[in-house]
Amino acid sequence: QWMYLATQNGTVDELYETYFEKQSCPLGRTGADCELPCDPNNGNDVGGICVCRSVRYQGVDCSEIVPEETHLIPVALKGLAYGLLGVSAIIMIGCVVWLYLYRH
Repeated sequence: QWMYLATQNGTVDELYETYFEKQSCPLGRTGADCELPCDPNNGNDVGGICVCRSVRYQGVDCSEIVPEETHLIPVALKGLAYGLLGVSAIIMIGCVVWLYLYRH
């Protein structure tokens, strides 16, 4: 009976809004009291923390673009890869020549 009365007069709704409903910040804000900036295009407010939507962005407010690292492969590894490519090309040409010479 008390549950019915609490539902009728809105007490349950008030308790839910106060203690259980997730408080969301407006777009572009984050933090416990929505006092911190969060880039609206690159980040989301998740529990008071600005979480970047992509790994392309970093920083507290997800406004900094991560520089693209294009030189991740060491020079020695590139040299080894090209060397092995050359060796396999020579072996392939040798097999073609051998097949041509001994085709009968």
